[in-house]
Amino acid sequence: RHEWLDWRSDAALERFCFESLGMHRLERQAEPHGGYCVKFGPTRADLEVRPGLAPYGASAFFNAQKEVTHIELPPGTAGRLRRDGDAGTRVLRVRPGDADWEVAKFQFRSSLAMDVFVLEHACAVHMVFAHAMAVACRETLPPDHPIRILLAVFCFGTIHVNDKAANALLPEKGLVHRAFAFTGNGLRHALTLCTASLRYDTYPRAFDQDLGTPFDVDGKEYRDSIQCFLAAYLRHEGEWFDDSVLSMWRALKQHSPEMFGLPEPKGSPSDAAVFTEVLCKFIFVCTAMHNHVGEVTEFYENPEFC
Repeated sequence: RHEWLDWRSDAALERFCFESLGMHRLERQAEPHGGYCVKFGPTRADLEVRPGLAPYGASAFFNAQKEVTHIELPPGTAGRLRRDGDAGTRVLRVRPGDADWEVAKFQFRSSLAMDVFVLEHACAVHMVFAHAMAVACRETLPPDHPIRILLAVFCFGTIHVNDKAANALLPEKGLVHRAFAFTGNGLRHALTLCTASLRYDTYPRAFDQDLGTPFDVDGKEYRDSIQCFLAAYLRHEGEWFDDSVLSMWRALKQHSPEMFGLPEPKGSPSDAAVFTEVLCKFIFVCTAMHNHVGEVTEFYENPEFC
């Protein structure tokens, strides 16, 4: 059993990124220095926040030993920290031991938590990916179709939950607007940028076994299990790839062209393999990935953390 005795410590920040909420966002740094980083989405910077609140957009950098080396704060922060008379037009790099180090860590943790919970969890997973899959499944597949039967358990409650999110969580003056630093325009801009930046890929990033995070090790094992499960199920069902599945494929592209950037069906056996990978992605996202990006609330229980 592990405990974070001081949630504000450098060690806690490192565990936050390598063993917790930030591990799916880790990127390897180029040689010769190596190391890692957790970057704020480049298209999500410069989001308007209310007066007196720090901007979102901090990124953290680590050496090859997974020790934090510095945090980069977005333009607009420097003036708040009274750095060299800077008017806030440049990225500010803060290192351990600097006078602003604790502030920088708080700003990074808050940026990452917002990005993961509001944009990845609520917007991308719920409102785009899960919603498109649930609606397309219902609109195109008959009730007794093996793919609809398969997806029923994974789509259960999606429309109900997303309806509540659309009416209570994400609108202006809703729960997200009140709980986070955004202005109304800033929140709308953040959601627009998030949906516009989504592209269909197999997984958030390639599982890196050498990196050794729980996301990489357990995630690959779980993904492989889903593939085995799907192969057995679809083999048992026989001729499952029919005209209604092609209709669902096209409906996915229509409902969410950003997330489902799939090629057009070719009318060949390879179509079934492509769509099977879409199903694998969906099951992974709505189970493991949803559980990962949706567990941010436990961090918000401690206002000193983020």
